Amino acid sequence: MKKEQVARHFDALAEEREGWRRKNWYYYFALEDLCASIIPEGRSVLEIGCGTGDLLAAVKPSRGVGIDLSQRMVKVARRKYPQYTFMPGDAEQLALSEKFDYVIMSDLLSYLEDIWLAFRELKKACHSETRIV
Repeated sequence: MKKEQVARHFDALAEEREGWRRKNWYYYFALEDLCASIIPEGRSVLEIGCGTGDLLAAVKPSRGVGIDLSQRMVKVARRKYPQYTFMPGDAEQLALSEKFDYVIMSDLLSYLEDIWLAFRELKKACHSETRIV
C-alpha cells in the first residue's frame, strides 16, 4: 500500500478506533502490559505509528512523543493525551533531532514501503543506550 493510501485508511478509522479497541480488548491489554514490563516508567519514549496514543500513554513516559502518518489519528491522540506530543510524520523520513530512551514500533512494519530505510532513520532518535520495542 502506498503512503497516501495508508494515511487515508487510518484517517477513516480514527474516530472508530475506540470501538475496535473494545472489541479486541485482550490484545491491546496484553500489548500494553508487555510494553509496560519492558519500559520503566518515567523514561523518554518515542512511538512511531502511535495511532491514538494509547500504547504510549500506557508506558507512562516522562517525555512521550508519538508520530503517525494519519493526521486524524494524531488529532485524536492529542485530544486524549495532551500531556504528550503527537505529530504527523513518516517513519521513513523522521524529522527529529531529539534522542529517546525507548522507541516503540508496534503494528507498523507491514505498512512501511522500505523497512530498512525506516530502521536507518531511527538513528536520528537513538542514543547509545536506546532500546527498540
